[in-house]
Amino acid sequence: MRGGTLLLETADGWQVLAAGRGSRPPVAVDVSAETGEESAEAIIGAIAAAGGRRGSAVIAPQTALFATFPTAELGDARSREARTFALERSLPLDAERIVADFVDVDETTTAVAIDADRYGPLVDALETRGVRTQAIVPAALLLVDARLRLADARRSLKDVPSPRAVVSLSDPFASDVDALDGRSDIEVDLFTFDGGRLLDWQRRPLGAAAASLRLDRPEAVVLLKPSDADRALNAALDAATQTDRPRVSLPIDDPQALIRRAAGDVLSGRVSPRFDLRRDALAAGDPLRRLAPSLAMVAAAATLLVLAAAAGSWRQAEGLRAATEELRAERQTAYESVFGTGEVPRTASRRLAARHRDAVRRASEESDAPSDPSAIEVLDAVLRTLPQDVRVRVDEVAIDGGAVSLAVAVNAHEDAGRVARLLDDGPFAFERPSTSRTAGGEIVARLEGIYRPPSEANDDQSTTAFRPESNE
Repeated sequence: MRGGTLLLETADGWQVLAAGRGSRPPVAVDVSAETGEESAEAIIGAIAAAGGRRGSAVIAPQTALFATFPTAELGDARSREARTFALERSLPLDAERIVADFVDVDETTTAVAIDADRYGPLVDALETRGVRTQAIVPAALLLVDARLRLADARRSLKDVPSPRAVVSLSDPFASDVDALDGRSDIEVDLFTFDGGRLLDWQRRPLGAAAASLRLDRPEAVVLLKPSDADRALNAALDAATQTDRPRVSLPIDDPQALIRRAAGDVLSGRVSPRFDLRRDALAAGDPLRRLAPSLAMVAAAATLLVLAAAAGSWRQAEGLRAATEELRAERQTAYESVFGTGEVPRTASRRLAARHRDAVRRASEESDAPSDPSAIEVLDAVLRTLPQDVRVRVDEVAIDGGAVSLAVAVNAHEDAGRVARLLDDGPFAFERPSTSRTAGGEIVARLEGIYRPPSEANDDQSTTAFRPESNE
């Protein structure tokens, strides 16, 4: 692939350069990546002036985050998602905002990451204008890898042992290197390589980097220096990197020319970046990335709606529970006012339930439901329905409207069941009888039910088989 563009991020915006071996000076664009559309418009206008081509580009962010963690922390989950969430513990960003690339080195996973929210708008805006981002590589890595490849090609480091510390100015593209003041405060990138593998990357002031070198004591130090730096700067770099270990200085004659060629090698496919962040949320053809802010608002609204619905359901359930407890308390108070202490018997609860069912059924059938049958009518129906061929003695009968409660003495448990079946087959709806045996051996059965006038009984032809419940 011929041509292409390098977008080099700076403290003030972007430098637009023709990738490869272009000779035109860079064009400065003073906008940030976060502005997206505005940045893309300015960059499109600068590409032609810089001698680049609109077809493809390499974006080189000024800063990136580097971290390592034991690969064993991943367990059996070795997916990119699992690695990203493991990386989240080491970085000041949420996993949802991180775009990272990973390399496993022995038992350690190394990662380089950037904030997707910062660069996503620019990537999308450029793509809609015909500029496809082919790779996203931090500028410091793009430069140092290009210089080390050149050194390897010239065999400049063939006798330099590993692991090696590589020290490079964090801003080698400054227009006036001599203007750098406060030599101990100059920011440098401190890399650690072992056999071509990146083990560590720190960005820190020169003085702190020198202390780190004295503490870590790498086998060798490689110093990358702009060849046009003044003597004071060179002296500061030399003094900070002094060590009893082998030390090599590699001059960078023209940082811009070197990084142009590095970008051209990436665009042509001759070189694969060590870490490429054109993936995941910054991958090509992600149709949802442009909608990410709107989708985030929709997701937040949906979450709030679900929480509100859940809170409403919880409050409604709490209200129902409170009302139920209040009714139970009122029922218990009413019972104690008549009978003294003790719990409301189960039979009373069943009778109330039967009365409630009967009331609901009558109300649903017609609004002008007839009044309760007379006690004489109900008692007559009970006596006519009792079996004639079984010894039955009625000891107690209680009639309350249509509710009937019987206590009958029978010879056997089966007789109690037969009495209940006959009543239920007749003009009654009876629950299962409960039986007990008296001290004299007599069996007493208690039956409770609802009287159904003949017209209602004819409408309900279902029958229920009863087995008496023994309380012996």
